[in-house]
Amino acid sequence: MTSVSADTQQSSSAAPEVALRAHCEFYRAHGIDAHVQEDLRRLIVVANSRLAGMTLPAELATRVRDHLHAKQIGLGPVISHPRSRRWTLLVTGNAPTDRVTCAQLFRHQVSLSRSGTQIALPAPTEWHENLRYWVEPPTAKLPSGAVVTRAILDCVAPASKQ
Repeated sequence: MTSVSADTQQSSSAAPEVALRAHCEFYRAHGIDAHVQEDLRRLIVVANSRLAGMTLPAELATRVRDHLHAKQIGLGPVISHPRSRRWTLLVTGNAPTDRVTCAQLFRHQVSLSRSGTQIALPAPTEWHENLRYWVEPPTAKLPSGAVVTRAILDCVAPASKQ
């Protein structure tokens, strides 16, 4: 059994910390007010009046992406959660608030991250690779929450209404 020196342990635990901070600064430079959550060694952004998250099944999110691209509208930053087969679309903070629209989204397994909600971001540490990754880069412009909501509803509408 080999022993690991204290210097090696310190530098190996410091490397992920440095990488987390570098990623955090990269996200901030692109308008995502990221923070390092020290205790869990992960990156988060807190939803606010300017940024919200919409998490939905990956299959539906793919249809939404195709729908928006057909209209020449960018999808914006998108995080994949492979184990749950869901995507989180980062959007401007103008996501729907009315009960009818929220109920329609809920019926299609769309959850909204409103102001104050923590949204986990992809992190550079190795163990995050199976948890989340960017489908669309964090450098993409945030789309309107209202536009993405309309696209989701268009994609789940019965074929006769489309």
